[in-house]
Amino acid sequence: MGVIIDPTGKQNGRGAYLCDQLICWDKAIKAPGLLNQALNTELNAAEIERLAAYKIKNITN
Repeated sequence: MGVIIDPTGKQNGRGAYLCDQLICWDKAIKAPGLLNQALNTELNAAEIERLAAYKIKNITN
């Protein structure tokens, strides 16, 4: 299934928390190795793109 964004925090599986601050999302997108380590996986380009799209739509500060 890969890496998905779960705003509810209730999905099964391993998770990593990103706060609702723009700087947190920018850091995760620019340095995906941080999430790779937290999730014990390798984010692919599509997953990183989904993070960026979610940030644009949902993170406003």
